[in-house]
Amino acid sequence: MNYRHVFIGAFGLLAATSQAQVWDLKQDFSITQNPNGAWAYGNYNSSGTFSANTTSSNFYGVATGWKDSDGNDRPFVGTVDFDGAIPGCSAGQVIAHPDFAGTTHPYAGTRWTSPITGTINVTATFFAGDSAAVSEFVSINDASFIGQDFDETNDWTITFSQNVVAGDYLDFFVGPNSTGDVNFASTPMDVHITTSSVPEPTSLAVLGLGGLALVRKRKNH
Repeated sequence: MNYRHVFIGAFGLLAATSQAQVWDLKQDFSITQNPNGAWAYGNYNSSGTFSANTTSSNFYGVATGWKDSDGNDRPFVGTVDFDGAIPGCSAGQVIAHPDFAGTTHPYAGTRWTSPITGTINVTATFFAGDSAAVSEFVSINDASFIGQDFDETNDWTITFSQNVVAGDYLDFFVGPNSTGDVNFASTPMDVHITTSSVPEPTSLAVLGLGGLALVRKRKNH
């Protein structure tokens, strides 16, 4: 008897990959839910402790979003309603407007809480926005600053990768400048977070077998 073996190696199979997960502050922003999925919009006290804003608000008739329930218009996080509403800001941009230094909650911004364990890639931009200088911060788990920028009047972008476990959180927020003034301090923010595409478990198993092959036998008499 003669047997002909046809081997199809694992290297001939294309590995399926899972899609990278994406979180985008502008695209995900909600004026009806806070927190909204992984995002929460709110204020920070002088110690950096975050609280989600509780009141849906229109900010001086030019932006729609969230403010604290203390009756003041600031700190505020929301989206610009129309072009030209705020100098240096475009319709649809997410803005943070801090309160004056010395107030209960001088900082405004957003918190992203990780729903996954793995490595994330982050690009965050604080745009020049209105005419005043502001202080800008990116921190993780209240424990350390990944980046900070003081008295900034121009665009500032920070890009980094970070290992996280589910429940870790990143904060992106703005505050008063060194003089304590926040007039004309509306600051557009753009935060984009992704995971990397990875092979699905079944594909990893196939690739790991390496030499294992599918065999078809044909018997000739």
